[in-house]
Amino acid sequence: MGDNTIFGTTAPIKGFRYRFEAGRYFGSTSYTNILVDARKYQYVKPFTIAGRFLYNGRLNASNLGYLNQINQLYLGFPWNMHGLYGSALQKQQNLGLITQEALQGEQLLVTNVEVRLPLTGPKKIALIDFSYVPSDFNFFFDSGMVWSANRKIGVLQEYQTQNETSIKLKVEPMVITGFSLRINLMGYLIVEPYLALPIYNGKLQNMVSGVNLLIPGW
Repeated sequence: MGDNTIFGTTAPIKGFRYRFEAGRYFGSTSYTNILVDARKYQYVKPFTIAGRFLYNGRLNASNLGYLNQINQLYLGFPWNMHGLYGSALQKQQNLGLITQEALQGEQLLVTNVEVRLPLTGPKKIALIDFSYVPSDFNFFFDSGMVWSANRKIGVLQEYQTQNETSIKLKVEPMVITGFSLRINLMGYLIVEPYLALPIYNGKLQNMVSGVNLLIPGW
């Protein structure tokens, strides 16, 4: 584990972070957990170019379904990708485009790229000198996928939707790109409204919007 980052208004602006972890868990369910999390932040005033690589795998698992009921590997969590959680996900589910089941698995891989522009905040780093409500305007590019022993990479899988119809989704990377505004409310709460354009199953999907709460920039 290592961290030499310099934090800005809502997210790191310079430096790097990394965390590598390997361990074996025993109990009602057992598995080997592998975690690789590497992040790099390049400051090119006034922008920060941020990149992240994240892999989390639960390998050689037994009775993993029990663990998934309380703590699943889920691609759609807002700290992994935009546009696959809450009302944004619900909109896509209502259209019969995706299911929650397709977003969970035994292994997860995420890559993220963001270009961050401090909009308001201290005069030294922000475009607008207004430190009471610091904010960053961001362009994001998220890519990720999940797979399991019974859902192998590249294989077409069939799922039941909320509309009681079936859809087929290939186990392959999903891409979501868009814009967001992270707002630091007096140091107590990070709010991030966003617009996101999902690309999956070989198609450009309808734009979705949402709001992430309590999640500073990775």
